[in-house]
Amino acid sequence: MTAAAYTEMMLDGAAMPPEDEMNFNLNRPFLFAVMSDDRMPLFVGIVSQPT
Repeated sequence: MTAAAYTEMMLDGAAMPPEDEMNFNLNRPFLFAVMSDDRMPLFVGIVSQPT
């Protein structure tokens, strides 16, 4: 069985990335969400074993 995916993101009016760099370790399980402009969750995921 073979699977494929394609994702395209187009942003209009996005801000420049900050000049200061921030490092952090994702070394424990975490929850993440992609939110719409009106703060509605579009996608929610859990990473249970980050490596």
